Amino acid sequence: MKIIIRTFLLFGMAFFISCSKGGERECERTFATVEAEAGIDTLLAGVLARDSTIPGISIYIDQPGLCLSYGSAAGFEGMTGGAPLTVDHAFRIASNTKTFIAVSILRLFEEGKIRLDDPISHYLPPLYVDMLVADGYRPDMMRIRHLLTHTSGMYEHAGEEYTEMILDDPGRKWSRLDQLKLAIELGAPYGGPGERWHYSDTGYILLGKILEEVTGKTMAGAMRDLVGFDRLGLDHTWTESVEAVPAAVGAIAHQYFGDADSYDVDPSIDLYGGGGLISTARDLALFEKALFSGQVYKQKSTLDTMLSMVIAPDQGTYRAGIWSIEVDGITGWGHTGFWNTFTFYFPEIDLAVAGAVTRRNAVKGRVLTDEAVRIIRGILEKKGAEESGRPL
Repeated sequence: MKIIIRTFLLFGMAFFISCSKGGERECERTFATVEAEAGIDTLLAGVLARDSTIPGISIYIDQPGLCLSYGSAAGFEGMTGGAPLTVDHAFRIASNTKTFIAVSILRLFEEGKIRLDDPISHYLPPLYVDMLVADGYRPDMMRIRHLLTHTSGMYEHAGEEYTEMILDDPGRKWSRLDQLKLAIELGAPYGGPGERWHYSDTGYILLGKILEEVTGKTMAGAMRDLVGFDRLGLDHTWTESVEAVPAAVGAIAHQYFGDADSYDVDPSIDLYGGGGLISTARDLALFEKALFSGQVYKQKSTLDTMLSMVIAPDQGTYRAGIWSIEVDGITGWGHTGFWNTFTFYFPEIDLAVAGAVTRRNAVKGRVLTDEAVRIIRGILEKKGAEESGRPL
């Protein structure tokens, strides 16, 4: 992978842009390819010019029609400067992990090892079941598909109270049981299984436990094998503090929430299924693309199940560990994460967009996604018009 360092002078300020040009695809680079790459670079430089509180941004774009497999990073790896942020920097992906968890569960479904309508009491240890029952839950009525779609009624432990606890004691180590107990202490069920939608990290830490119980492996090992990290070439993705840092990883970026630096926040705050993975923009884009191109599931019907799982009347566009967005009439599928990470794939234009803004309280990754889609779509439309001889 070739790394190019460019310096942009914009509004009187210098920005370091680290770019990666994919050389794996056999295709012909054209002016449209270069135009797309320049458009993405300019997008990132402009965001940093408008908000000096953002340490850095990393983004990866994959669109084969433009021979585009391109990563760009702007800014620095930390608030105090230091080395420029590069496309090879890894970062905590937080709730983007949920898509990996959902895929792992659905792979077990493909293999006939679970059924989506099985009650979660079939798989959770008795201690978990007893805790849920004591707080008014019906684990015998809560199905796996309820956990996947946030329609189980499970209270969200990772709300404002939890955030305050983390900021007060960022080095505290949490267990999965600690977080389940916290959910039970903080609030009652949102409703009966399937009655309403409410986002719940707690539901996903239960799915993480189910993965361990069914496979006999750690959640990290189960995800790695069921998703197929090695087969897909996700060599910059791993479960923090549980797996060794892959040899291919060069550095991990600092990420910020207010004054809190991710380096100072113990990974156990978000390690058990609601989050837990570290990755790069490239790996996230390749995973999302692989998911929609038949490289992850053995059967296309499994992806259809993932994208069509509607249970509660107020569920909106969330499905099983993934949700849909619209950008100027084009549908994309993906997820975002607490630390301002994002991954989306747009089947209509075969475009994957993924990355991270390393400050949570800044422009959202969803906004960058929208702008990237508009850049690429415009170039695709111009290219198509030129090739067909149509007037622009």
